[in-house]
Amino acid sequence: MITVYVKRFNSQTDEEAHIESYEIEEYPGMKVLDALEAINRKYDADISFRSSCLAGQCGSCGVKINGNGALACKAEIKDG
Repeated sequence: MITVYVKRFNSQTDEEAHIESYEIEEYPGMKVLDALEAINRKYDADISFRSSCLAGQCGSCGVKINGNGALACKAEIKDG
């Protein structure tokens, strides 16, 4: 298991962004995009994110991970 922290904001219900944590099963080579999809499946979390090519070419899945820009389809989940 791994804990994934997601910064969330809903303009209709939230005054400011907040962090939510989710426990998911981790597997070798798991990408951040896989984790986001797992969170939506397991928790019905309704997390919004974009993805398209799943090959790191289109840039659609760009996210911030620990303050740094990355592609969710290419960035591997790392503990810490």
